[in-house]
Amino acid sequence: GSAVAVSRRTPDGEPAGGWMPAERVDSATALRAYTAGVAHQAFADDGGRIAVGNRADLVWLDRDPLTVPSEELHRLTVRGTWVAG
Repeated sequence: GSAVAVSRRTPDGEPAGGWMPAERVDSATALRAYTAGVAHQAFADDGGRIAVGNRADLVWLDRDPLTVPSEELHRLTVRGTWVAG
């Protein structure tokens, strides 16, 4: 998931330098890719972001993925999910 896109490593930290480290992206870019990017690929441009009039599939995490260090992203806990608002 997005943790691998940011760190280019497994949750166990392998490989030490990451696969193709030049392909790392920041957390905001990974989050957009896994939300609005996926919605766009599915021709559902009214999804993937929180905005008036958009469909709302949401996940509540225990911490903000934009402020968690990359090595902690795989440890985020889902506290709740909502599908179709």
